[in-house]
Amino acid sequence: MSNSVNIVFQSLLERINSTDANDGVIFFDSATNSVSSIPGYTYNTIGYPTLSFVQSDTVISRIGSSGIGCSPFFAITRDEGKTGSASLVFESGFVTEWLLGTDNGGSENFNIYNYGESSFELSLSINKETNKVIIPTLSPSQTVMTDGDNYLISMETYPIDPDLQSVGGILYVSNVPDVESNANFTFNGLNSVILTSPTTTTSLSVVTAVTGSTNNAVFNLQRGDQTNGSAQLRLFTSTTQLWQIGLRPNDNLVHFYDSVNSLDRMTLDQSGNVNIPGLIASAIIYTDGSKNLKNTTDFSYNPTTSNLSILTANATPTLTVRTTLTGTTNDASINVSRGDVTNGSCLYQTLIGTGIRWSNGNYRNGLITADGNDYIFRSSSSNGGAGNTLSLNFTTADVILLSGNLIINTVNKGIQIKAASVSAGTANASFCTNVTLVGGTVTVNNSFVTTSCSGCVAVVTAGGTPGTGYRLNIGSGTFTVTSSSALDTSTLTVTFFKGF
Repeated sequence: MSNSVNIVFQSLLERINSTDANDGVIFFDSATNSVSSIPGYTYNTIGYPTLSFVQSDTVISRIGSSGIGCSPFFAITRDEGKTGSASLVFESGFVTEWLLGTDNGGSENFNIYNYGESSFELSLSINKETNKVIIPTLSPSQTVMTDGDNYLISMETYPIDPDLQSVGGILYVSNVPDVESNANFTFNGLNSVILTSPTTTTSLSVVTAVTGSTNNAVFNLQRGDQTNGSAQLRLFTSTTQLWQIGLRPNDNLVHFYDSVNSLDRMTLDQSGNVNIPGLIASAIIYTDGSKNLKNTTDFSYNPTTSNLSILTANATPTLTVRTTLTGTTNDASINVSRGDVTNGSCLYQTLIGTGIRWSNGNYRNGLITADGNDYIFRSSSSNGGAGNTLSLNFTTADVILLSGNLIINTVNKGIQIKAASVSAGTANASFCTNVTLVGGTVTVNNSFVTTSCSGCVAVVTAGGTPGTGYRLNIGSGTFTVTSSSALDTSTLTVTFFKGF
């Protein structure tokens, strides 16, 4: 059995060696019982393995690999300049249905042909030079759309009339079936849509026809990135840009930007702050006669110290609080408020230059008086003053001189005290009138007097036998006046001073 196999194999080798093909592809011809090479087919083992078919010195097909680990390929090749095509043919029962490839005659366009029974038609062509796609079934100078089956068709219902077109014009349907454009609404081919109108009013509207709480009409300006992009509405006069309103690079502020002077005129941040660079820092804002926002350093505010100041070269600066209402209920007030009695003071201060001369108001508990509700007039010791001068007691309404003397520096002026006339033996006051002696003596009830009081007696109307002197005895809630004459019936006044 082994000898028989060797004889057959040796016979096959002799037949292969007898072929005249170098690197050829062989086949066994059963009719002649011989081994022959297939005309035109070769197999190349040098470099990348490739199986090729050559006819008339033109390679029309190759199957090979582009190298170890790379993808295999199938190539259809024609020699450059040859009058032939390089095509891939799809057949059905040896009948050509479709042909994909290059044209005859050296064209490098890629074409798809639809073969019929007796002719073929070009279905699609891609131009190698321009990369443009040609679909012969479409009509020239017409808008393209998809039909109900998603096929591309020409919009023959809306023909584009070349006489109705403008360079760069955006198409729209005018009188059906015309599609036209005009010079008013154009696209520059790069990045701008431009609306130019000869009419006095030109509008670009975003309108929603939906009603209800959820309908919105929105015009969006969106930048590509935070660092480099802007999202702006730009305002022009003719060709000159005047303003930019919107987002500038690398921030989220809304800018009102003066393009002519390259300055921000106002910015808004997302915390609700409004910044107007043209105003002066820490200055009060007011409106002028034309309702423009203005400010001045004459009226300033220091946010660090919370000081509000009027500093002006005017000879008589005045701060006025006035109400235009009339009647018994109209009030004009300047309020100074502290946070709490224990820790805070609320003061009205007067200065000469930068030095405080007087600080008047309520000082905190324990600083000057135990009760922080008392109103204190205090001169500044740093300017040579005497310190606390006068106190108004909040509870008793007492007026207390804390230092210094009570001086009346004008003639015909004095101290006036509300008097109480003795009636039924009682007069509750520090100044008592109608104190009438009976038998040279009188006793009066007086809730003002205490043993800490002293007093003086004056005769108003002499009566009986006036005495030569009067003795005043003061008790707690009562006082007695005794004349040196037991027959004295004079009418007196008695004045008391209370010590503490």
